[in-house]
Amino acid sequence: MNTLLDCDGSPLIIAIHGLETGSPRTWEYDKTGNGTEVVNWLSDRNMLPAAVPRAAVYTYDWDARSFGNAPVQTLLGHADNLLASVAGERDSQGQHGGGRPIIFIASCFGGLILAEAIFRAEQEGSKYRDVLLATAGTVFLATPFRGTDAAVQAQWLVTIKGIMGEQSSDQLIRDLEARHDFVQQRVQRFAEIARAESIQLPVCCFYETQKTKLLRKVLPGLIADAQKSHFIVPFGRNANFVGRESIVNQLLERIPPSAYKHDCQRTAIEGLGGIGKTQIALEAAYRVHDMYPDCSVFWVPAIDLTTFENAYRRIGHKLKVPGIDDDKADPKVLVSEALSESKSQWLLIVDNADDSELLFGDTAISNNLPSGGKGSVLFTTRNHEAVVDLDITGHSIICLTGMIRSESSELLSKLLGDPQTDDTMRLSMNTLLDILADLPLAIKQAAAYMLSKKVTIPKYLEYCQTSDSALIKLLSRDFEDRGRYKTVKNPIVTTWLISFQQIERDSPLAAQYLKFISFLAEKDIPISILPQGDDELVAREAIGTLKAYGFIAERGTADSFDIHRLVRLATQNWIEQAEERSELITNAIRQLVVVAFESALERRKSMMEYLPHLESALGYKEASRDKEATMILMTCMALGYKKRGRYHEAEELCRQALDIGEGFLGQEHQVTSIAQASLARALGLQGRGEEAIQILQQVLEVLESTLGQEHPRTLDAMGELAKELGQQGRYREAERMLQQVRDIEEQVLDVGDSTVIRRANDYAVILMGQGQNESAMQIVQQALRQDQNLHEPEDYHTRTDLMTTLGRLLGKQGEHREAELVSRQVVDLEVKLHGREHLRTVAAMLSLADPILQQGNFQEVENILRQALALCEE
Repeated sequence: MNTLLDCDGSPLIIAIHGLETGSPRTWEYDKTGNGTEVVNWLSDRNMLPAAVPRAAVYTYDWDARSFGNAPVQTLLGHADNLLASVAGERDSQGQHGGGRPIIFIASCFGGLILAEAIFRAEQEGSKYRDVLLATAGTVFLATPFRGTDAAVQAQWLVTIKGIMGEQSSDQLIRDLEARHDFVQQRVQRFAEIARAESIQLPVCCFYETQKTKLLRKVLPGLIADAQKSHFIVPFGRNANFVGRESIVNQLLERIPPSAYKHDCQRTAIEGLGGIGKTQIALEAAYRVHDMYPDCSVFWVPAIDLTTFENAYRRIGHKLKVPGIDDDKADPKVLVSEALSESKSQWLLIVDNADDSELLFGDTAISNNLPSGGKGSVLFTTRNHEAVVDLDITGHSIICLTGMIRSESSELLSKLLGDPQTDDTMRLSMNTLLDILADLPLAIKQAAAYMLSKKVTIPKYLEYCQTSDSALIKLLSRDFEDRGRYKTVKNPIVTTWLISFQQIERDSPLAAQYLKFISFLAEKDIPISILPQGDDELVAREAIGTLKAYGFIAERGTADSFDIHRLVRLATQNWIEQAEERSELITNAIRQLVVVAFESALERRKSMMEYLPHLESALGYKEASRDKEATMILMTCMALGYKKRGRYHEAEELCRQALDIGEGFLGQEHQVTSIAQASLARALGLQGRGEEAIQILQQVLEVLESTLGQEHPRTLDAMGELAKELGQQGRYREAERMLQQVRDIEEQVLDVGDSTVIRRANDYAVILMGQGQNESAMQIVQQALRQDQNLHEPEDYHTRTDLMTTLGRLLGKQGEHREAELVSRQVVDLEVKLHGREHLRTVAAMLSLADPILQQGNFQEVENILRQALALCEE
């Protein structure tokens, strides 16, 4: 280490030169440009010493020409020599030298030596740790820190473009390229050390903005004057930008033109409107501008053709493209060609590339996107289909989701200027962020309202929770946002309305589906619930369009999806503005009636899938014009409740349906009778048999007078009444009524008809209740033989009912082993049809327990009963 300027004051300044150079040449400045007045800025009294008058200045001179067979290892090996030299100099100065702070200045690849030295000094047990602790600052001049966090630590950083691999003739450059991860790891570790609380090492990085002999020699063809680049971005840097670091880092790995030297790469940020795509692109633009000063950054909004052309024209003016002001010239073509042929690097950001018609229709602005190895194009879009059509695939697509909670909390606190440390306030904040789906635009809109109205988070949350309409009203309020276009409305609801209108124009069926979905529950929406039409392919494409815009999200499989509450409410607002609510809910209820009848709501899976959506749609029943369809859907819904053991809810729904029926259809309408019969069944299942019998008698009286005694619906009502009479122990009345029903049905129906067989089982149960077991056995066995020819899924319920009755009769005759075998078959069938958790399966298990108990197998009975109890609790 050589002394350049000695002084016994503070601090020690140690300069490390770079590759293929040495001292003093690295530190010399040619004031005239012709070599007549060269000064060393480290030692000239008017330069560095003038800024730090009491500093001692040293140079660490190393062999920058010989690298042997391991260039990188040789280069980094100088770190030990540097540390030893510094420690030796400090020791030679005794106690006085040990207390002096150190400032390192490293040029070009000398910075790698310094970074490695800091890394080694920090290692546990290092004898040079005092050198690290004495270091007060580091200055890097054009050191290749590309891809590391040193960029974050720097106060002013511009990174050398393409440092790895362009100088193929130079052995060190080749080795750096091959060992890029090794070098990057070292520099990354240096940055971590510099940030450590115990060290807090200031770092300044500089890059020469004019060409020098040194950089021309090391990086021929790569160094351009920084002043030749352009930065055309319509927004200032967002001071409230928080989080999203992993996304920004992904972009910085891809979008600098130097990342892919031989092609113009295309990258897309896609996601729901308001999710933060533009702000992430904006932050990436500023970081590229900082890190790559020779790379021009251009921003083009694709809102419409006019804004796109105006942005291109502005770029053309900056680039001084010939003919750009010609009235007959197309600025899109001129600028696209100029960028494609440019010898300088550029990044083009196409924001809001959502409109497929604008991108690929008659205007087809996608035809005017530049190419060429010196450029890179970044798109932001809500439309995944547009991304695919732009030929962007795989890792080039960054799918953006809502912020994580720590990011959204930080954003809201930052916007409000309040850390929100109170526990109650934090709880309110989390609930509010749940409602806002952690969407940055919605958060900013909420913060703007709270600030302007001086409203607290709990009070704003109270407003949001008042009603859906109140929430929509809040999210429809405009607000000022300097990071968005003046011609575009800022509210999240309005933002999505633009997308809704584009979908309605390009895919009417997708728009129809979105409106239909908005009446359903938000989670686990089965595709089978949608109106399918005649063309399954068109239906699937419509669903794909909604997924592409991010309005619905797949749930692991292609058969079901979710819609977020805010999207659903925004769609409802769209429907309201178009005055379509009444028509659409009427059609939705009719569609759900079809779905309910097709599924018969008998199988557990169908009930689990459809019931929440029927419930949600019925929440809009007041607007339905089809009262008959509404009542039918309510009755189907009640049936679903009964199948799940929700008898009280079934009763309430039936009573609501009857209110509609009596008010709009009349007592004698057949749908009113259906609702009354459904109410009676719900009451009977709650043990309120006498009430059920009274209602069924009224229903039967109406049906006999309007339809006649032999009508199928009249016979069904008689059958239901007979079963209920039997449940109440009124067996003789039940037997007479059911025999009357059987006589009529056997005259008009085939002996093997499922209705005849089902009625036979009901009759056998009533006979069994009177102790007529032999007669009941004959009827059941005959019905089972007739049932063997029936294989439709809906008839399996009759079969299991017959087998259950057979098992009970066998048990009454003392044939417990045979009863057990039959009962096990019933359990297996119910599990196959409905799953283990269904009430029919549980009932079958309880029936199985009895013959096993009669055989003295108490342990198995206990196991069965425990399983049944657990299933009931679930």
